[in-house]
Amino acid sequence: EMRELGFNYNLSPVADVPSKKSSGGFSQIGSRGVEAEPDMAMEAIKEYCQTISSEGVNCTLKHFPGIGSVSEDTHFDLGIIDNPINEVMLSHTLVTSIDPDNPVSVSKSGIEFLKSINSQAKTITDDMSMLPISQGIGIKKAYQKSIEAGVDYVLISYDKDLVYWLYD
Repeated sequence: EMRELGFNYNLSPVADVPSKKSSGGFSQIGSRGVEAEPDMAMEAIKEYCQTISSEGVNCTLKHFPGIGSVSEDTHFDLGIIDNPINEVMLSHTLVTSIDPDNPVSVSKSGIEFLKSINSQAKTITDDMSMLPISQGIGIKKAYQKSIEAGVDYVLISYDKDLVYWLYD
């Protein structure tokens, strides 16, 4: 219906996941967020964006950097996130607008983008033995690329024997 009305851009969905702090204060995220359970929220948001995109309408994931943990209603008051973002786990996701060839976990452009937001944040890859890496570019190449890209820590959690041959 939006496309039929001439719209090609929708300022939704609210991708914030409500927390106890947001539910207990004046924040409206508890009633506007898609779902309180993160995995279910992710699936619902993905389906929503794919559906409207297939109709020629762009969706907007809001809000950055995430206001699910603020107690203020940011329509009226300044929301405050008082816990520092010290570490960020990098997913094995290709963000074509940042780097069309490499997942963020091994992307120099992805790391530079993140560091432009918070130069002090420590970065850690998601597990390199996950299938997009182990059956994609391979663990050793992904390890090398992530270190060259500026990642602080490389995670290998399933197989301790994989760690040793990375040093060769």
